[in-house]
Amino acid sequence: MSVPASYTLDAPTFNNNVILFTKTFDFTIRKIKNLTLNRVLVSVRFVDETAKTKFEDFLFRNEDY
Repeated sequence: MSVPASYTLDAPTFNNNVILFTKTFDFTIRKIKNLTLNRVLVSVRFVDETAKTKFEDFLFRNEDY
């Protein structure tokens, strides 16, 4: 069962690491919307709840977001 989620992220950091993020955290990008020059709204679909939890843990520990 896939799990949808949306996040507001730092655009330069996300764009530089998008391939790493998708492989490491098992998600596919559904939609990206530019909010400002430095922020993007990213809608993703994780393969399962565990992948979503791992990504959210990463975000809360990372100061760039």
